Amino acid sequence: VDDPGHRKIHDRPISLAGGLGVLTGFLAPIIGGLLILRTGLLPAETVDSLLYGFAQRKMQLLAIFAGALGMVALGWWDDRHELKPSVKFGGQLLITFMVAWSGVRITLFIPSVVFSYGITMLWMLTLINALNFMDNM
Repeated sequence: VDDPGHRKIHDRPISLAGGLGVLTGFLAPIIGGLLILRTGLLPAETVDSLLYGFAQRKMQLLAIFAGALGMVALGWWDDRHELKPSVKFGGQLLITFMVAWSGVRITLFIPSVVFSYGITMLWMLTLINALNFMDNM
């Protein structure tokens, strides 16, 4: 539980498990979907097609999971030790770069690879901090 403080907008204690909730919301449908595929309830050709698609995107899904886990760890560390904003932003920048470097990038209508990295990282940083600011209210 997070108590109100000088960096906090809230005036009553709130839960610190927001990042873990977002991570669970990402993982639960993926794990649930894979479990359903293994039950035999769907036709074999459907299962084969879906598993093929999952296998094609496995590394990207793992990169997103690793990035989300990194953000949860960074947020947990910040909650415990009140990191300087520059240190926290540096950690976020590093994690978003690693996710983009793994191949998870916005590429539609973006001919430049460098711009693709930049716009992807900017998008992730914007979402991360928008959620964080809403969480601190």
